[in-house]
Parts: sequence; structure tokens; C-alpha cells
Amino acid sequence: MTATTNSVAADGRPDTAAATGAADATTVLPAARPAPVPVPAYAWFGEVPEHLLTRTQLDRLDLPRRPGGPHRATVAGSTPAGKDTFRLYDLAESLPTAATGAQLAAAAARSSTARTCEECGARPDTPPTAWFDAQGYRSRLMCRTCLQIDKARQAQQHARVDSAAAARELADLVAERAEQLVALDVAYTLRATPSGKPVPAAATLTALDLFGTPLFRRTLRLTGPRTKGAPDHAVPAADALDELSGILAGRTVLMWDLDDLDALHAALRRAAIDAPAYLPRRRCRSLHQLVTRWRADVGADARLRPAIAPGTADRLLHLVHLAAGTTAARRPGEAALPGL
Repeated sequence: MTATTNSVAADGRPDTAAATGAADATTVLPAARPAPVPVPAYAWFGEVPEHLLTRTQLDRLDLPRRPGGPHRATVAGSTPAGKDTFRLYDLAESLPTAATGAQLAAAAARSSTARTCEECGARPDTPPTAWFDAQGYRSRLMCRTCLQIDKARQAQQHARVDSAAAARELADLVAERAEQLVALDVAYTLRATPSGKPVPAAATLTALDLFGTPLFRRTLRLTGPRTKGAPDHAVPAADALDELSGILAGRTVLMWDLDDLDALHAALRRAAIDAPAYLPRRRCRSLHQLVTRWRADVGADARLRPAIAPGTADRLLHLVHLAAGTTAARRPGEAALPGL
């Protein structure tokens, strides 16, 4: 057994000089600190759950409290000095401040802070507040619930005006480019992979003109001929895209979301096919945001609910005419593709 001794200098302190040159094996390194656990980061106060409050919010409670644990999240906000990030603490972990009941009563008698909601008469723990919109509208002092209702009402009024503008935008598009508009839908057939993540094996592209006339419907194979998962009727992508490119030449392509093309473009790049040459984004028009504005469906958070995708080319076409206030009268003698 080997014993380790510490050298001591004449003054009784450890002789570090004598220890120099000791075997590296006896050197004790400081333990590595564990990596900090990431906490949620909210983009604005409207996303923050009610049980998470800043230090200031805890202090402004009718019966003030203080943090009793580490911060559990952060939120981005603004101060008179500019943008800042605020730490959020769990209300369940908070502790009462040192103020006594008598001290709180005396402070309340001196305070001019309103504690009653001017809308519903509630006396919440958190003081009622007012807000200003972009037009300078100031709400009454309200509890959080009434304030959110008021914000939603204001958002509904703005959304109603913007809905009419979105409808006019679609109506102008239909009136000016009726013969050049094409509704295009992309639907993917997925296949399983060893990793468990499904990937597109084929893409069915359907194109209709504004009158509902079928222009194109093909299922493109996005994998090799020996790879399973694509339907038997799928055709090589390059051949079908040559035909589609000729149909779309000089036209404006209406799609629900341009991101619907991402998986197709990625598969074509793997096959060394220049996808943008066939389906250039500059000629595609996304309707998702425009239809969301037209629907003007405001949620409880005073934000527009995203419109739900129509799912097929003919339903997208129906939606365009519905929002634009027009009709899709099919030309005489024209029939729809099977299944459309």
C-alpha cells in the first residue's frame, strides 16, 4: 500500500513547491458542473401561463409575494429603456413577503392603485390594467379576463375590415387573370423507413383552371423503381414534370401553402432533377394567409385562427370563388377528372 503525504513548509503551511512534480495521478480535478436545464422562453406576455409571474408581478399582488424557487421560464418584453428578457417564477413556489397584515392595510389606505375591475366589478389578486391599441384606443381598467375580451372585440373589428380587403384582393385577382389562373394541389404518398420516420414515396399533382377544367393529374414516383411504397400507377417524375411545365407556362399558380412543394423539391434534388425549373415559386401564389384574413376568425387570444387547408384542388378552387364572390361555371362539354 502506498501512502501519500503532504509536504509542509517551515511556517506550517503546505509546501506547494515540494508538491510540484508529484505524480499526475494524485491531482484531483474539480468536478464538472452539470449542464443547466433549459427553461421555456416565451415570445410575449400573452403566451405566459397564469401561474408564472415576474418578480414585479408577484410584488404587485394584493397580498404581495416573493420568489420561493428558481425561475421556471423567461419572457421577452419591453421597458422604457428598450427590449428586455424577464424571469418568470412559479406562483406555487412563491412565499409571502415580510409585510404584516397591519402594514398591508396601511399601505392600501395610502395607495391610489385601483383594485376593482371597472367592467365586471371583480377584485382580483392582480391589479386591473388598461391597454392601448395601434389607434390609441384606451380600455377601461379591467381584470385579465375582461381585458382579453376587450382585446378580442377590438381585434374582431379590425379583422372585419381586413376581411373585406382580402375579399377584394381575391376578386381583383380573379377578374384580371381568370384565364391565367391554375389551382394546384400536391398530395403525398408516404412510405415507412427503418428509422420509423415516414418519407414521401410519391406525389400526386392535380391542376385545374379557374373554371374547374382538369388540366393535369399525375402521380410522380419520388423513389427508385425498386423501392416499395409508391403506387403502381406512379410515373417517372421527369416525364410528368415536362408535361406539367408546359401546362403552367405563363400562368399564375394558386396553392394553399408554398411549403407543400418542399418535400417534392427535396426528392427531385436527390434525383438530380431541377425542380424550380418546373415549378418556380415566383409564379406560385400562396392563399393560406389571404384566406385566413378573409375568414376573420379571431381567437380568445385576439389573434386570427389559421384557416384550415381545403385538401384538394377543386376544394381550393371552391374556396377562391367563395371568398372572391364569384362562380366557377364549367365551359360547355368539359368534364371533371374522375374523383374530382
